[in-house]
Amino acid sequence: MHMISLHDRSGWLGIGPKFSYMKFTSLCKTAALAFIIPNTRANKRIGPHNEDIISVLVGSLLGDANAERSMNGGVRFKFRQSIKHKDYLFWLYKFFMDRGYSSNNLPLCYTQKYGDKLYIAYSFNTYYYTSFMWLYKLFYNNKKKKVIPKNISDYLTPLALAVWIMDNGTCLFGRVYLNGARGTSYSVQDLNKLINALRTRYGLNCCLYHKKGRSSVVISKDSLELLRTIVRPYMHTSMLHKIGIFPSDYN
Repeated sequence: MHMISLHDRSGWLGIGPKFSYMKFTSLCKTAALAFIIPNTRANKRIGPHNEDIISVLVGSLLGDANAERSMNGGVRFKFRQSIKHKDYLFWLYKFFMDRGYSSNNLPLCYTQKYGDKLYIAYSFNTYYYTSFMWLYKLFYNNKKKKVIPKNISDYLTPLALAVWIMDNGTCLFGRVYLNGARGTSYSVQDLNKLINALRTRYGLNCCLYHKKGRSSVVISKDSLELLRTIVRPYMHTSMLHKIGIFPSDYN
């Protein structure tokens, strides 16, 4: 029996971590537990990370999630959604908790006040992992500002695209509008990277949309059916309205 260990060099898709194999001895079994034990130091958390984990993280980073870098080199991911998207947030939480990436403490409910309105939301974090430093560097510049990687097409799997839509998508008049994360304003150059990735990888017809000083990626009406075919199998039912599918349309 063997286990996979992750190291911070090129590997999956030719970029990011390198996969190496080591014999699963009794000593290795102890080391493997570092992946799931909550109080394990970040420099001991090395994986393994499969493609689904990377895809959900990429989609979340394109959406509302944030990565946080610690002083000892670990990286964790922070997720939050408003109370109306509670089911989706708990779906994300279960995805990571079941795979040992977060504790079994339920997401935290908190309230913030914006002007005269109360904002109720839920949030949770993953553990810290040094083996995610490459992903942090891919999506953040040296000013800790989110950017779009040049090779985003390599990581924009159907699952990643579905998560991005669930985080930030809006369907209006048959078009799907994909916004950046709250508080994030991507450059036109960055948005064009996303448009090129959607066109080249999936053949989706899309363009830039500008309104009130903010730009979005828009997937056109004539690509809606193709988009649904790509992402629907990966979407939580509570978020299907973001691709224009409502309860009365469910099969």
